[in-house]
Amino acid sequence: MPAHQVKNSDQASDGRSRSPPPACRAGAEGEEMTEKETDPLARFGLDSIGLRWTLKDIAAKRSWIINQQHVAQLIDLGLVEMREDIPYLTIAGQNTVWRN
Repeated sequence: MPAHQVKNSDQASDGRSRSPPPACRAGAEGEEMTEKETDPLARFGLDSIGLRWTLKDIAAKRSWIINQQHVAQLIDLGLVEMREDIPYLTIAGQNTVWRN
C-alpha cells in the first residue's frame, strides 16, 4: 500500500470489503423471525403482557389473582390445561412463560 493511502478498517489488506458473508447476516435476521414465529403470544401485541402475567400467576399458584378470561385464551392456545378446576401450565406454557 502506498504511504499516501489510508487503509479503511472495512477493507482487507488486498483492498476487498470485509463485510460478513451473506450466510452470517441472514442467520441473525433469521433468528429474530424464528423467535417471533415460535412465540405463541407474539400475535397479541400488548395483550401478551397480561397473558404472560397470567401464565406466571398460574405457575406460582396465585389462584386468587388469575384472570379467567386469559385462562380461556391460554387453554385455546394449548398453554394451559385444567385439572380438577385448577389451571396448570402445559410444557408449551412453561416454555413460553420462562422465555426472555
